[in-house]
Amino acid sequence: MLEKGEKITLSKLSKSTGFSKSFFYRNQTLRPLLDEARRKQEIPCNSMDKIEAMELREKLADLNITITRLELKIEKLQIREKELISENNMLKQKLKETQIN
Repeated sequence: MLEKGEKITLSKLSKSTGFSKSFFYRNQTLRPLLDEARRKQEIPCNSMDKIEAMELREKLADLNITITRLELKIEKLQIREKELISENNMLKQKLKETQIN
């Protein structure tokens, strides 16, 4: 099934081999092979799929870098905002003191 590009399901395996679905789940030898075959199906098979998958991984990495940079920028801006609020409060206090005198 893997070589033919067919999706591996227990129903199809059961029909093609004559064994029950539970046989594949319980068999300690076949279960890891079945899991490995299913994992292989998730990996792109032809060249274009592999290239597209690589491009998507690269794009994802670039986006993660951008996200990290933006998060750092947000943190810096939040710090600056606190500084400006503090400075503004100090200036307001000075203004009040000047008006009182």
